[in-house]
Amino acid sequence: MLLKHIAFLQGDDAIIPLDMLNDDGEASAIEYLEQWNYGEGERYNCPYWGKNDTVYTQDDLILTYNILFGYIGLCRRLG
Repeated sequence: MLLKHIAFLQGDDAIIPLDMLNDDGEASAIEYLEQWNYGEGERYNCPYWGKNDTVYTQDDLILTYNILFGYIGLCRRLG
């Protein structure tokens, strides 16, 4: 699976989207993280999330997060 990295936030930078996730759900967090979708980005041939991460898909977007470790990320599935 080819993925394009959009955003990865952790620590203090992740507070806003993690709060949005908790208050309004995954779609709200995705909308927030899409502001970093500039069309370019690193590409991966395999998933970059861990086995303890929560993974949520919406169309071709993949939201990954781990509330315990305080990070959240967004990528797009290509092809």
